[in-house]
Amino acid sequence: ADAIRLLSLLRAATDTLDIGGGEPLCRDDLEELLTHCRRIGLRAVVNTKGIGLEERPDLLRLADAVVLSVDTLDRGRLTALLGRDEAMADRALRNLEFAVRNRIRLGARLVLGAVILPGRVEDAREILRYCVEHGLGFRFSPEIQGMAVNPALVGDPAYRGFVEEALQRKREGHAIFGTRQYLEGIRDFPPFRCYPFLLPAIRPDGRICYPCLEIGKGEV
Repeated sequence: ADAIRLLSLLRAATDTLDIGGGEPLCRDDLEELLTHCRRIGLRAVVNTKGIGLEERPDLLRLADAVVLSVDTLDRGRLTALLGRDEAMADRALRNLEFAVRNRIRLGARLVLGAVILPGRVEDAREILRYCVEHGLGFRFSPEIQGMAVNPALVGDPAYRGFVEEALQRKREGHAIFGTRQYLEGIRDFPPFRCYPFLLPAIRPDGRICYPCLEIGKGEV
């Protein structure tokens, strides 16, 4: 009841809700919350690892978009990244295949999201090509340490080449998320100004971190 009341309060200020985590699928009432979003005209994007999606197909029908966090399609490397056994990696990959196979029938807009790690650029390239092949959206970002990009990616020709390929795919009309300027920015890493008024963070206990969560100042 509290969550539904909160959604109704948010609807007065916005038309789009981005549900992240942690892991949203840990909530067994997620379908109920997404149904309420539809009822009040609040578009909902669910960001998830996708483990358990097979057992909850209504999530693909109720969410306006589902963003699956996928950092590699390789079973062995995924096992290491998850820090769990191979069965969990198999389950994650099986749920990805389920979502891809059923997205049209269930009306879901499906996006794969990846964080680019040093030494793992080829994993990201494989995910990009998988998205192009299957007509999925793709969004990515370099690994961030604190408030700065991982220095191992700066000047890395493999990373730069990957971003160039993503830019080219975008020019060809594929659903690569981010403006051209943004993609060029995470390719070249020029100096930039922070725009702290854009995204204050409301914490689960109701505190507002302003100007942003990373700085963590101005809590009210």
